[in-house]
Amino acid sequence: MKGLKGVDMPSHDEIRTSVAGRSLDLGRSVAETFRQLDWTAREGAAYMNGLADVAATRAWQRKDGETWVHVVVRCALGERVLFSEAKRETEDIVASYASGDLMDFENLQPSPPPPAAPPARFHAAAFRADDPLPAVINGAFAAIDDLLREIHAFDLDIIRDDIDAGAGESEVLDPLSNRRHLVHSIVVTDAALWTLGDNVARHPWLRLHRARVIGADDRWIDVAGIDALEKYAGAITRYYSSPKHR
Repeated sequence: MKGLKGVDMPSHDEIRTSVAGRSLDLGRSVAETFRQLDWTAREGAAYMNGLADVAATRAWQRKDGETWVHVVVRCALGERVLFSEAKRETEDIVASYASGDLMDFENLQPSPPPPAAPPARFHAAAFRADDPLPAVINGAFAAIDDLLREIHAFDLDIIRDDIDAGAGESEVLDPLSNRRHLVHSIVVTDAALWTLGDNVARHPWLRLHRARVIGADDRWIDVAGIDALEKYAGAITRYYSSPKHR
């Protein structure tokens, strides 16, 4: 294909199958999958210190308030990721924020408790992969706390603005204290996902944990193969939709 001044131009197929084209297609597929499940999904959404390939959000009402779930997705191409298999004896908790967690105002209604995370069959404690996956996975972990801080800062801005405008303390705080934000961070890749443990096995998706050197804090993200995305996204949507788990 010839462009301006006789310069060879890539064909549409060459553009689509390029690294950039395949990477963007991953994000488009993720966004469309979540939209089909009634999530609000935005591509290229920015947050404090980062950028998500896809940010999907959905809210559910519960008897003691409402739950907002923020699924933050980073996409990456790859050939193979090898994970160190880990055994889990404790229930995973979704990273979350509610105004009542950090604010000590008189007569503030108690915040709804954070729920258990959607179950995962396979867990890992470490991984090895070629670029760009390590940076993408590290960014997915960092996104959790960055987004929680941004939600907190956003709430503080609302509180300050409303109180400055003359609203009463309980009028401003009660709706916020009855709302819990959950952050579920995911990496979606076309790479094959393998675990190394007693056996070597391939998986459609798994949960990767990251412990702290000091302290007992644990963060986790899910890593899903693109071929398993529709089934995976449907499973976590059903989980968060269930009154038992909201």
